[in-house]
Amino acid sequence: MAQRRLVIAAVAALAAAAALWAWRRRGTEDPRDVNIPRDYHFRCLKCDRRWTTTRQDVTRAFDGGMPTTLGPANCPTCRQKTAYLMARCPWCGKHYVHRHLLTGQSARPTTDICPHCHKDTLTWGQK
Repeated sequence: MAQRRLVIAAVAALAAAAALWAWRRRGTEDPRDVNIPRDYHFRCLKCDRRWTTTRQDVTRAFDGGMPTTLGPANCPTCRQKTAYLMARCPWCGKHYVHRHLLTGQSARPTTDICPHCHKDTLTWGQK
């Protein structure tokens, strides 16, 4: 009888420890950050420099705001405001600058073809 109580107490302690570990683990990341990338890839359209930077550095560079694919950033090489945030293709995973930025179109495109795999990234997930 005493041995059974000891086993039940050990199992309860183990379950409590597992629950505590899972509860503490869930709070390590902000759930709103799930779709925000950790690294940002840029390309300068003038000098063709490509670089990667962290979320913290990007936030400082954009005065506390987040970069978009519409607004240019300053290139660290040529010092011109001709660098754009590159998109990641959902099909092949490679980064590229949106075609409408390269051509100077102001309207949002109806297609966005990846220059690497030549698939339309706007049809990702459609059946």
